[in-house]
Amino acid sequence: MRILVTGTAGYVGSLLAERLLADPDVTHVVATDRRVRTEAPLPAGPKLTEVHGRLEDPSFVASWEKYLPLDAVVHAAFGVRAGYGREAKAVEHANIEGCRNVFDFCFRHRVPRLIYFSSASVYGAKSGNTLDHFFSEAEPLREETYPYGAQKRFTEELVESMHRSNGQDTRVVIIRPCSITGPRFLAEPTKRITLVAFLTKLLPFIPEVSTEWSRQYIHEEDLCAATKLLMTTNDVAPFDSFNLAPHDYLTARDIAKALGKRTVRLPAGMMSAAMWVLWHSTRGRVPTPSGSIEFYRYPINLDGRKITRLGFEYRYGSRECLLTA
Repeated sequence: MRILVTGTAGYVGSLLAERLLADPDVTHVVATDRRVRTEAPLPAGPKLTEVHGRLEDPSFVASWEKYLPLDAVVHAAFGVRAGYGREAKAVEHANIEGCRNVFDFCFRHRVPRLIYFSSASVYGAKSGNTLDHFFSEAEPLREETYPYGAQKRFTEELVESMHRSNGQDTRVVIIRPCSITGPRFLAEPTKRITLVAFLTKLLPFIPEVSTEWSRQYIHEEDLCAATKLLMTTNDVAPFDSFNLAPHDYLTARDIAKALGKRTVRLPAGMMSAAMWVLWHSTRGRVPTPSGSIEFYRYPINLDGRKITRLGFEYRYGSRECLLTA
């Protein structure tokens, strides 16, 4: 197989590219990102070609024609951080136009398979979400406020529209993972300044905004195995989506217990104000933009069992994932 992977300077893209390079079924990997990965670079060799440029630049994406034919494109590139001040519009433009160009490339050149990495956040952290409700792939995408989730929702709708118009020769699979973790996670430079790192490493306690809040975790190894399966199986629809999450979750108290800490109940207003201060005092380096507080008030538990009908089995539960990070 010849695979092109976007976002290979980032965590998910580099993780997938690394695993594909080690896969004997893969003959070549084209790894692309706007920047060069300086820490833990991909292993050089005849199977790897690295190219650098901006996905929002149509001419850069068009230059991939030289690597055709491709068996699959894995689109993992996306700006997770919302961008502070004027940068926010630039991040949104890069995310949306980059997706549009990648989707168009796949459909115009009839790439057999497009794997698009979306997010659990598209379902929306809303009042009314409960711990015992697990969102299925058939449910509507509702996120409108949190920039990352709203942009992922828009690009999911975009790829579906483009596929209907001009992409029937390409099988599209959307992957919506819960929080990804594992031994490699905290080694990533971009993961050293995160809200989770702030809560788990700097605070002596875990804030509890709501007893209904929860988090699911998928292990890196499960993520890679699921992606390989969805990249190769024909037992999926021409346009399909899969949640990736073990069928369990952790509340704030569960996380505190696992980390040997205690919980402290904080009013939502106080936590929202703290996030506002973190956002502005760090100029967005700690990612707490508009809408962030809702993801610490209301759960988004995913029903990740659809992929198990294809023979996939999760090797790790959420608690195991947290403790291996």
